[in-house]
Amino acid sequence: HREVLPHIQSRYIDTGQVRFIYRNFPTSNAAIRGAVAARCAGDLYYKMLDVLFARVGAWAEADDVDRALIQQAAALNIDEEDFYACINDPSQDQAIIAVQLQAKTEFDIIGTPTFVVNGKVVRGKKTVEQIDALINKAL
Repeated sequence: HREVLPHIQSRYIDTGQVRFIYRNFPTSNAAIRGAVAARCAGDLYYKMLDVLFARVGAWAEADDVDRALIQQAAALNIDEEDFYACINDPSQDQAIIAVQLQAKTEFDIIGTPTFVVNGKVVRGKKTVEQIDALINKAL
């Protein structure tokens, strides 16, 4: 997210060559809470993802993960009261788990990072060069 996505963003997404869809696949309880926090950021979803990935240690290892996530949301000027209500709505956790189950069922995804490029599942961390090769082959 921090190293390869900016390259994909500028080279392929911003130029309209690639449609990027991010799907949560949390691998811990803290990651589920982070995924919920991103959903609850509404129109600031991708900005929240950027903040969460940049500061993962600050919230994922916190004694009170939700409080730490609220602080991250406040940094984006997200209304604290609305955000708190959203992250405490059980349907948000259920929605994240449903997306994860769909990924397991539809693409046999078992962990992160995993990419799906034109229906082909690509597992594991990839370099910019490897991602370029995958995308260029698909294009």
